[in-house]
Amino acid sequence: MDDFSAAPSKVPWPPVIMAGAVLLALILSWLVPIPLSPETVEAFRGLGVVFILLGLGLDIWTFQTFRRHATTVRPDRSAAALATDGPFRYSRNPIYIGNGLLILGLGLAFANLWLVLLTPAVFVLLDRVAIAREEKHLEARFGEEYRAFKARVRRWI
Repeated sequence: MDDFSAAPSKVPWPPVIMAGAVLLALILSWLVPIPLSPETVEAFRGLGVVFILLGLGLDIWTFQTFRRHATTVRPDRSAAALATDGPFRYSRNPIYIGNGLLILGLGLAFANLWLVLLTPAVFVLLDRVAIAREEKHLEARFGEEYRAFKARVRRWI
């Protein structure tokens, strides 16, 4: 990748993957419902709200970090700066962790076990379809600075 301004991908894969998982879970829950007792639904709802709040909090923290660095949050745009502070001190992909927590939380809060079961597939698809391209882009764009960041900070947590 010689053009440092080139986007990692023309398609914003992360929101497409996540929306696809939600849609697939809704279809599956309609076609093959997984019954749950009222007690289980209530327990899941509380846990789901916790995951939703954690996911939203992490996403907001990440958005604020991107804004402070004047770079894009969009996965189909070229990065203007390399953010290594804020949540990026702990993970190279905090927004995807936040979104995964949000998806898991929604599955639990709405007692949609299909969405809960699809959450690991969301992470695998994000890793293969989006993150691999983004990391190539960041390495081409920021070189040794990104390689040092990558060596210092784990992909997930």
